[in-house]
Amino acid sequence: MDTYSWAEDGTLPAPLIARIDAWDDAQTLEHGADAAGYQGDLSIPPGWRVGGCPS
Repeated sequence: MDTYSWAEDGTLPAPLIARIDAWDDAQTLEHGADAAGYQGDLSIPPGWRVGGCPS
């Protein structure tokens, strides 16, 4: 499984961050507060990593 960059630390281009934010907002509107989000649910796969993790 891959670990993807955080959308808030400046490692992704601004237009991509805007698209991620818009997708997150649409998910929340469609599925409510329990909807999957990029930062907490999709950018980091479940489990642990040897050598640390981004959070």
